Amino acid sequence: ERVLRPGGSGLLFDLFARRDDDPLIDPCRGPEQRQFLDEDAVCAALEAAGHEVRGQEDRGADLLNAWQEATDRVRSDFEDFQALLLQTGGQHAAAAALQDIMVWRARADALRAGRLTARRITFHRPK
Repeated sequence: ERVLRPGGSGLLFDLFARRDDDPLIDPCRGPEQRQFLDEDAVCAALEAAGHEVRGQEDRGADLLNAWQEATDRVRSDFEDFQALLLQTGGQHAAAAALQDIMVWRARADALRAGRLTARRITFHRPK
């Protein structure tokens, strides 16, 4: 409410959980134990702050397509990718990259199963 000036617009793009207490999304949380927002609660909070929700758009297919392209590139040159990681960041960088791959694989699976959704929410602050 304090950041968006009257007449301004905003955009929120994130992964949202259908149910954050769903144990099947636990692998999606990653080592930081990320919490996933509920899209209905976010829209209610935006409206309570005086914003108008202008639109909601499911962008899960775009995210899944981008994930597939990235994994295809990594898979095709995995040995070179791993060697470059080891060369530039050592064992720690390679282990962190593997952890990230596993978390994003779980997120892609959760998107496909409908447990997570990738949403783009546009909103406006009336004058």
